[in-house]
Amino acid sequence: MCEACWGTIRFISEPCCPCCGKPFASGAALSFSPDHVCGDCRERPPHYDRATSVAVYENALAEAIQLFKYSKKTHWSRPLGHLLLKRISDFPLADVLLPVPLHSRRLREREFNQSLLLAREVSAYCRMPLQADNLYRIRWTRPQIELNGADRKKNVRGAFEVKRPDQVCDLGVLLIDDVFTTGATVDECSRVLKRAGAKAVYVLTVARMV
Repeated sequence: MCEACWGTIRFISEPCCPCCGKPFASGAALSFSPDHVCGDCRERPPHYDRATSVAVYENALAEAIQLFKYSKKTHWSRPLGHLLLKRISDFPLADVLLPVPLHSRRLREREFNQSLLLAREVSAYCRMPLQADNLYRIRWTRPQIELNGADRKKNVRGAFEVKRPDQVCDLGVLLIDDVFTTGATVDECSRVLKRAGAKAVYVLTVARMV
């Protein structure tokens, strides 16, 4: 990425919701209560323990992710994976990495799972164990991009399963994905992982819609 494009990236920093990572408009939200969570998390607490995104999904970063994801420019997995390393220290209690899975039909169409390629980059640099296929999709779902927030939750409900619960039992799981939009997909993954015995589930994505 050239210097001009790099300069368009808006990195996310405090103040953010300590649960979902949503940026707050003002630092006053956390000035008296560092654990203050956003309205969405208060009304509908997610199943994951914490979600963090590196930057806002816009400009050159959004274009890079789209090229990576939809145009088979898989070489983007390395620089985008390295961006994830900027926030890996936010999760000192994570024991194992899991990518958000694709359905086998979508995997055949795309030929790769972008979340798995990103997770491999993180695993290689952090030497954190990677479970590439323990979390999997058990049914086909419509692309989330076609749906609104409420329909996204319904769309992915019951869409995931854990093959080997003993491999996540009592562990801190770090879920890796490319973009956090409404959080419906990672929330459902987290619900299933905790049902399988995971001690905690954290979410790390390259970008976030704001």
